[in-house]
Amino acid sequence: MFKNVLICSPVSHPDYVVPGSTMDMCSNPTCRKPVWVAPSGQQILRDQPEVVILCNDCAFAQIAEKGGEIQGQNPEQQREIKEYRRRN
Repeated sequence: MFKNVLICSPVSHPDYVVPGSTMDMCSNPTCRKPVWVAPSGQQILRDQPEVVILCNDCAFAQIAEKGGEIQGQNPEQQREIKEYRRRN
């Protein structure tokens, strides 16, 4: 089980991609789907190297199987979402 996780949208779901996002991979060795990492997520990964990336499916499967909690969005993540909604 992964403890510190950044939940990212798979590239196969292109309906919502924050400008400046980069592509990475789900850290689950049985998945390895390509995912989008928003600029705020990139900063989290730089600041907290213990954080691993999981796609939505793997993250929610892990929570359902082993428990866990989802933290709220940080201010930068909220800003990215508001900017996306404003443009679209």
